[in-house]
Amino acid sequence: MGNLENIICKYVTDTSIELSDNTNLMRDLELSSLDFADILCDIEDYYGIEVNEKDINNIMTIGEIKSYIEGKV
Repeated sequence: MGNLENIICKYVTDTSIELSDNTNLMRDLELSSLDFADILCDIEDYYGIEVNEKDINNIMTIGEIKSYIEGKV
């Protein structure tokens, strides 16, 4: 899932932060809600999936996003 990290890195300003499955996009990476929405749109476009609004609150870490993508493709 290296492409997922590439998508996320486009929105991270602090390049010293190491990404892991436990990294929380909003808290650890200090991303805005707009950045988070843009990441989800990029994920939808890249992986050809649709992220349901009801699922958004359950995918806050990189690991949760990976699991979500794996369940959709």
